[in-house]
Amino acid sequence: EGRLVGTLVRDDLPASVPDGVPALERAVLEGRTIGPGASSEQVRDILVARSQRRLAVVAPDGSLLGLLCLKRRLDGFCSDADVAARAADPR
Repeated sequence: EGRLVGTLVRDDLPASVPDGVPALERAVLEGRTIGPGASSEQVRDILVARSQRRLAVVAPDGSLLGLLCLKRRLDGFCSDADVAARAADPR
């Protein structure tokens, strides 16, 4: 129905989870979304306080508007170019 129903991070899928378990059974929304009116400073402060790096931005109707990803250095947000560079880095 066009609404975000869950998010997954690495810790949601420990090795103990058997293969074939539907992703939605492990997905979480609480604490992983923010509304579009939050400032980047507010989002950064929330992420740092929660020791998180990502938040989904959702509209009041629950539809996904975007994803905010805090850089590893915690000093700004990832750009498309940052993501592409990381994907191309063989490390």
